Amino acid sequence: MRHEAASGAAIAPRDSGRGLQRTAFAVCPPSLPKQVKLSAKSSLSFAATNTAPFLDWAESDRTETSVFRVPMPALPVPRIKLLPGGRRVVSPPEDAEHPLGAKRRPLTSEISWIRVVRKLNYSTMRDDPDAPMLTEDELRLLTSLLCCPLRPQLAVAWFSTCHAVHSASAEVVAALKAQHLAVGRLRDKLNRASQTSQFQSASWGSGSVNGALLVPSVASFGDVDRAHWTGSGLTATDCEAVGTLLGSGLMPLLSDLSLAHNPIGDEGARALFAQLEADALPVQWLSLASCAVGDAGLTSLANALERGALPRLRALKLQCNQFGAAGGAALGACVGSGALSGLSQLCMNDNGLGDAEAFWAAMRPGAMAGLVQLYWYSAGLGDAGLAALARALGDGAMPALSDLFLQENAFGDEGLEALSVALGRRALPALEQLRLEGNRFGDRGVGAMCLALRSGGLRSLRVISLSGSDFGAAGCGALTTALRVAACDPSVGGGVLPCLCNLEVPAAHARDWQLRAACDALGVRLQAGMM
Repeated sequence: MRHEAASGAAIAPRDSGRGLQRTAFAVCPPSLPKQVKLSAKSSLSFAATNTAPFLDWAESDRTETSVFRVPMPALPVPRIKLLPGGRRVVSPPEDAEHPLGAKRRPLTSEISWIRVVRKLNYSTMRDDPDAPMLTEDELRLLTSLLCCPLRPQLAVAWFSTCHAVHSASAEVVAALKAQHLAVGRLRDKLNRASQTSQFQSASWGSGSVNGALLVPSVASFGDVDRAHWTGSGLTATDCEAVGTLLGSGLMPLLSDLSLAHNPIGDEGARALFAQLEADALPVQWLSLASCAVGDAGLTSLANALERGALPRLRALKLQCNQFGAAGGAALGACVGSGALSGLSQLCMNDNGLGDAEAFWAAMRPGAMAGLVQLYWYSAGLGDAGLAALARALGDGAMPALSDLFLQENAFGDEGLEALSVALGRRALPALEQLRLEGNRFGDRGVGAMCLALRSGGLRSLRVISLSGSDFGAAGCGALTTALRVAACDPSVGGGVLPCLCNLEVPAAHARDWQLRAACDALGVRLQAGMM
């Protein structure tokens, strides 16, 4: 492409770079060349140094060579390698400092990219005035490669090089402008909300930034590693901007993301997760609590997780939403695929999941091997659902589970018997806290649990809560006997509950002197809970 150094200044001014800083989504100046044409005297190449990637545009003639260097966004870019015979090949980017390793830009097709590069190199390797022009599709692809909503200056500079690029890439740059403005509006909303929300914060690795300095600039989104945007009034429209940031890999350091108490609904959840591909985010802690997410939104999240979009996820908080059995089934299929085997905390409480049999049935041995805490209370879990959970535990789906919260559900004796059998068979050897209060089980269910306590399968148990249930004197007697056995000589069964320190029962049973004496002998604190 032949044009003077003054025209090249439209790409990257060689003085202070003010043109790049303006981010002008402007009409192409009429003085620019009409076509992109590369000859042996010019070259367009992408490269990455140890400091920052850049775009080089070199123009040379018989008297001088002008090189315009345009800083690129701090994202991995493809590398071009020169081979013997003048051939060049394109390899995926290799950025060791990038937290997710090698990544392709999201709008890139490797085959199309190689085709563009081959055509560019065919032009640059020959000193031919009739060298082929790049097609509109190829120019559009080049523009999309340079698009970054956080730092759009480079794409705009390339967009302004000539009329051919301008006409071919108008739609791409218009979309870039819309994304850039949407991210700017998101920043403004977060900054306004931060002045009234005591929960909202963001940090840049070395410390937290609150208040008016939450997001100093649009570009600063790329440096955030913890974003707690709780109660910021974000809507489904705002989630499109957040989805752009997440799906384009523009927040590569993000480890914690909380959008809790924002009314994003299913549309917002779809916007957040639809663009996420494999290894998209290094997020370890994700909260969508109280976001009005239904079955469709949870399905979008499950599909993204199954694609491997959040491979480092350790905590998933989905409590107080609006999804039910259909959403639970979608998440269950994701769990069954092994996508959440590294998860350590799952919060599903206060949803209309019901028995969620499809969720438990999808679990295979080791499906959630790293899970430590399971919050499944106030979710409508009945006997059938608890029996399905017991079968999953018996198959070794969650062998490391330490805290199991099942209070205020709808199961009775049948469900508790099934759970007790699994616990008695050492399905959860690391279980420390078992919360069962507020359910409908009676003497039969408590009797089955007492057998599990005496079996030695709950040696790590520290806290058990049975308050708010329907068991009577028979159940209280069985519990007293279990504690006496645990406190007696080891040859008879002592030591089966060496860690137990807290027992919560209905207030009427907390006054039973025999139960109190058994607790005192074992060193257990007896507490009166709900009637």
